[in-house]
Amino acid sequence: MDRDIVHKHIYPVLGKKLNEAFPEFRFRPYRPGWWVAQDAPEQYADYGHKEGKLIANGWGFCSYKGKKADIPWLSYLNGGSWPRDEEFWAMLKVLCEIAEVSLPEEELNEEQQRQIEETARRPSRRL
Repeated sequence: MDRDIVHKHIYPVLGKKLNEAFPEFRFRPYRPGWWVAQDAPEQYADYGHKEGKLIANGWGFCSYKGKKADIPWLSYLNGGSWPRDEEFWAMLKVLCEIAEVSLPEEELNEEQQRQIEETARRPSRRL
C-alpha cells in the first residue's frame, strides 16, 4: 500500500464534500479545495466561524483568528487528540466511510503502518 494513500486517495475526495461530511460546520465553498465554516461545534466556537476565519480542506481545519491549533479530521473524529496505533486505523476507517472511499484490504507490516500514520498527520497543503 502506498504510504501516501491518505493524501492521494482519501483527503482529496473528502475535500470535495466537506459540507456533506461535517454538516455541523455548515461549510460553504471558499476557493478551490477550501471551505469556510458558517458554524462550529461548541469546543471550536472561538475558531472564528462567525467572522469567516475557520477554513478547512480534506486534511482538517484551522483558524485565522488568533493562534489556534490546526485540527486534522482524524483528531476531530477522535475527540480532539491524534489517534495512535489501533485508534488511528479505526478513525481512518471512519474517515473513509464519511468520504465514501474504500481502504485497500492488503496486509501491512508494522513499518508500513507507521509510515502511513506519519504521512497522514502531515497537512495536505498549508492550512
